[in-house]
Amino acid sequence: MAEFHRRLPERSLDRLEELTSARTGWWPDLLASWAPSGSLGVLRLAVRNRYLNLYASGQSIARISFGRGGVSPKMSIHEKYVKKCPGSGQKYVKLPCDKGVDAEGKDVPWGGRGMLDAWIARSGCHTSEEKCCVEALVAVSPKVIDLEMGLPAFGTRKSALRMDMVALEGSPDSLRLVFWEAKLIGNSSLRSRTHEPKVLKQIEAYRSYLGDADRQRRVIEAYQQCCGIICDLHEMASRIGTTHRLDPLITVAAKCGSQLVLEENPRLVIFDDGGKRNEEAWQEHLRVLRREVPVAIVEKKAIAKPLEDLCSGLDP
Repeated sequence: MAEFHRRLPERSLDRLEELTSARTGWWPDLLASWAPSGSLGVLRLAVRNRYLNLYASGQSIARISFGRGGVSPKMSIHEKYVKKCPGSGQKYVKLPCDKGVDAEGKDVPWGGRGMLDAWIARSGCHTSEEKCCVEALVAVSPKVIDLEMGLPAFGTRKSALRMDMVALEGSPDSLRLVFWEAKLIGNSSLRSRTHEPKVLKQIEAYRSYLGDADRQRRVIEAYQQCCGIICDLHEMASRIGTTHRLDPLITVAAKCGSQLVLEENPRLVIFDDGGKRNEEAWQEHLRVLRREVPVAIVEKKAIAKPLEDLCSGLDP
């Protein structure tokens, strides 16, 4: 069984420290563009198993991995964000810390924030409405600590499960880890004439994974490590001028002694665009959903409340 991890080797963190202090190459520019959850900005960062992902408008724009020994960082970026005329398929450009790529795909010295901004601008052409809604919600939700979280395949499953957001909730004395799936209201998985919408099967698979005590322990430990790494990276970012702050609960969760509890039952947030629909039929679908999972409805044009505030009034 594949294990769940959120970690970076110490050597990798040390190398990122060196690059931050040197202020050269793409790492300081990525770090300067990173906006932790709860703040407006260009990039979101997610800790994985020995690598980092950076997202722009919900699109995974860069992956930071490390060579043998964890000391040779490389950035992988899909060529559709780099080239004016990318090829088809999943083709990635891999760059050492001092290199960039021009619009024709040729290796050049790193071009600074201008080069990064051009790649980020291109990523906006490939995003989706749902991802933009999630990004808007993350921007006002400072306790979100992970995006596009993948759980390992288990049992008879051969593919990974994914959840849109992982967040902290509560207080230092009562700290919970909660999971959110996000859907647009028009998503067909929310509806079923047989009262068995596909999204509930998706939620049940999440619940089955998180309901195992050993897997729970591993996920909790992984997110304690994740919060510690977020704190380390934020300290690096502060040295190059970022004014974004971290929510204090992230620091609390990073401590070994923090009482972090995992909420087994994932939650569902539905973005409502106010479009035309049969309201009576939708309310029936909604009743079916709420019998099985806590549901929050968010008007897309009025996202102003953080995730933790959406929790008030949710059905158990």
